[in-house]
Amino acid sequence: MKEEERDFLYALIGDTESERRLKDFVFYYGLRLALREHWKLENSDIVKKMSETAVQEILHGRCRSCNGTRLDRKFSACPRCSSLGVRRLSGRILSEKIGVDRRHFTGLWQHRYDCLYVFVEDIQGNVVSQVRQSRNWDAVLLA
Repeated sequence: MKEEERDFLYALIGDTESERRLKDFVFYYGLRLALREHWKLENSDIVKKMSETAVQEILHGRCRSCNGTRLDRKFSACPRCSSLGVRRLSGRILSEKIGVDRRHFTGLWQHRYDCLYVFVEDIQGNVVSQVRQSRNWDAVLLA
């Protein structure tokens, strides 16, 4: 298991130091992406805020209706989250969190944020895959 995947797994169970390391890892990925894609940045604060928000949204953004189970009380697909188990933040909230104007967020920053969000989702997917394959949480946590 890669270090960032282990950090994701430990952050998922509440380890704040692992969550901090994961946010740093996503931040450095975001900086490399910004350089490669020639983002015009006055400073790296926006990338830092985007990376922190993406990690928090995935780790702590469970649907309030189904609590991340993807099922409602009748054991049917949850209508609030379309059976995804997560609650995405709105563009308005995201623009406030990263400190950009709402109009600029929709046209420019939404795509950039989504790149970081998908990067964290990929880490999550790798962790879920490894846990399913091993069927032993202790083996995964100690790997």
